[in-house]
Amino acid sequence: DFLSRKTVLTDGRDLRRPALWDLLGDYGKKSIAINEPMSYPPHKIEGVMISGLVTPEKSVYTYPETLTPVLYEIGYKREAIPRGTGFGAPQSDRLSDFILTERKRSELAHLFMEKTDWDLLFCMFSSTDRMMHHLGTRFTLKDLEDNLIEMDRIVGTFLEHLPREATLFVVSDHGFHFYPRQVSLPRWLETEGYWAWPKTREV
Repeated sequence: DFLSRKTVLTDGRDLRRPALWDLLGDYGKKSIAINEPMSYPPHKIEGVMISGLVTPEKSVYTYPETLTPVLYEIGYKREAIPRGTGFGAPQSDRLSDFILTERKRSELAHLFMEKTDWDLLFCMFSSTDRMMHHLGTRFTLKDLEDNLIEMDRIVGTFLEHLPREATLFVVSDHGFHFYPRQVSLPRWLETEGYWAWPKTREV
């Protein structure tokens, strides 16, 4: 929060517009939404929701709620996060933990795909993002290569098992590149005399 200069964690309660599965639900379409960031706390949809990033540990993170204990029982791995980055998830720097997490997520998606009625299946696989953010510090290029090979295999399983009439989208929300420095715009504005931190939140 730039006004209070405090760290404020946002989640699904801060969203101001309906998600894709909410819009589809208005038309009677059923969705399976797995691991979408900013989806905690999960809310009622036409289908199934499993929340993603910033979901607290030992919380009810599914809709319907009765699904949460089932996922704990079958060993579903909700998220793997590099050490020291927080986000309320088990933290690890081991490649095997990231691969296991993605395999469990894929298995769950296939289970819902085969056992439930659905019109949209959304599943976010986050290990490539987590590893690239820490490439060279916690993970090597070989780690990344091995993980990408595993993700390629996982995508292949969806191609093999999706219904013939289904369309598969493989989407990334951003790319990666090495950057030697970064700029804090508020700090620069303050240093150059263009702006000052307010003493209160009211401006």
